[in-house]
Amino acid sequence: MHIRAKIKPNSKKGPLIIKTTDEKGEIWEIFLKSPAIEGKANKEVCELIAKNLKVAKTKVILAKGLKSKVKIFNIDI
Repeated sequence: MHIRAKIKPNSKKGPLIIKTTDEKGEIWEIFLKSPAIEGKANKEVCELIAKNLKVAKTKVILAKGLKSKVKIFNIDI
């Protein structure tokens, strides 16, 4: 399973996931309180996705977009 996510670090709304669609299909907008420093935001995103899908954190893998706001995650279900 693949998930496209648009990450918004340093947000006052976070942690929050909003599922929307755009021209490429479904995209998750993820608001985080963590800053985008030293991978803290990426780690928190993986934890939120795992919690939302009710899978182990190790099943969520960042496939693309290590330093981008739009990321693609692979989930092994």
